[in-house]
Amino acid sequence: MNFLAHILLSDHSPEIMMGNFIADFVRGNQFQYLPEGVIKGIKLHRAIDDFTDTHEIVKEDIKIFHPYFHRYSGIVVDIIYDNLLIENWSRFTDLNLNDFIQEFYGIVEANIDILPDQLKDIFPAMKANNWLLNYGNEEGLMRTFVGMEERIKKNSPLSEAVSVFKDNYEVLSNDFNVFFPQLIDHVQHYRLMLS
Repeated sequence: MNFLAHILLSDHSPEIMMGNFIADFVRGNQFQYLPEGVIKGIKLHRAIDDFTDTHEIVKEDIKIFHPYFHRYSGIVVDIIYDNLLIENWSRFTDLNLNDFIQEFYGIVEANIDILPDQLKDIFPAMKANNWLLNYGNEEGLMRTFVGMEERIKKNSPLSEAVSVFKDNYEVLSNDFNVFFPQLIDHVQHYRLMLS
């Protein structure tokens, strides 16, 4: 899952949101210096990723993109799923999407000192260009994939991901709407096991 899904699944806790946000930029167990709630968020992020990466629906969706994007197909699916989450937002939460995103940006700004350096570099552009909201439209998706393509520079035509998504929209949309409720259930079960 990509940023927006991780943040939504953080039980509206600022510390857990922060941990879920920074988890991909924290290696191994190099987080002992962080507040307990942030550590819980990092561990939750990893539990979400483990469930997602081993789920048969997700594996099938990755296969759709694999002929075009090879090792980056999983990342493409993560971003596509954020697009589908925005499209189906009201199915999964009563929160106002824009308010939720703006609140999250404020949480990050209030905790900027705990961001790993790479995220400190990325976050100003994320907020200024409202990446989280713009995952929900074609132009924002295209901008995301073009930016990734430029950074990767390994002859992977990620700018074509939007076209592949559109060609397979019905399958991907149906798959997401089966998968995401299962992920929500998994996260709730994970929290219960920890309480």
